[in-house]
Amino acid sequence: MKIDPNANAIKLQVEIFGENCSVVVKGILDTGASYVMIPWKVAEKLGYDPVKTKERISITTASSTEKVPLITLKKVIVSGVEKSDVLAVCHDLPPQINIDVLIGLSFLKRHTTTIDLKDGEIIII
Repeated sequence: MKIDPNANAIKLQVEIFGENCSVVVKGILDTGASYVMIPWKVAEKLGYDPVKTKERISITTASSTEKVPLITLKKVIVSGVEKSDVLAVCHDLPPQINIDVLIGLSFLKRHTTTIDLKDGEIIII
């Protein structure tokens, strides 16, 4: 998939499958994130109830450390590559970044991911 090598972030279209539906959202690749991160409203739309989720983990954001719900997404598709049972944390991203999802290592470490900024290409297999 072609990417803009001069952009500040690698933006990708992501389809996420939940308990009762799927959504297509805007995501960015974040190799510094341990997990896929989705906003609460996306989790709720997919049929998850983050408030009732028993498993919580600590994450460190730019401004604080917080305990957040950890859920298992039924399936995630990034650039045509799919993986089932992907761990994700529920946490709202700042609205000004205009991104819905962070694609973290809970998806990426299950694939071979090549980022070629010189030629402006990302390959996930």
